[in-house]
Amino acid sequence: MAQEPSLQVQLHDELYREGAKILQPYLPLENGITPGKPVDLQDIERGRRLLTRALDLDPKNWSAYWLLGMACRVAGYKDQAYEAFSRAWAIKPDHVDVGRELVLQCCINGRGAEAVQVSARVLALKPEDGGLLSNHALALLLAGEVGRARFFASKAEIAAPENLGA
Repeated sequence: MAQEPSLQVQLHDELYREGAKILQPYLPLENGITPGKPVDLQDIERGRRLLTRALDLDPKNWSAYWLLGMACRVAGYKDQAYEAFSRAWAIKPDHVDVGRELVLQCCINGRGAEAVQVSARVLALKPEDGGLLSNHALALLLAGEVGRARFFASKAEIAAPENLGA
């Protein structure tokens, strides 16, 4: 007979579900563009509080950190977004989406050297992905490595010629 989850697990799951539900309309779904309604900071704050409470109960929930990072980014909280994505990556370094968002946040926050390190690890997970190649080129450019950036940008063009305008 299957054992019922503990009250703590049930509470965590409910907090996570509710926080994710509130934040869902603000998540980028297509080409990094956030569709849907304009940003409502009260919604973002409610979602952040729920996810933070869920993380208090289960600090190894990488997807809650990822969602928290996305919410912070949308609200313009650059440092908090970086912290959340960093924690998600520390827990789940084999997940391309987690790494991709950390790379983007490193670029936003002016952390070029770290963006290069993380993007290299993410690129190793999917070496022929045109988007990841482009991200690595951007990270290299921000870190001042123009020659290497040009090389990876060329590889990205070959891997995804349909994205040349991006």
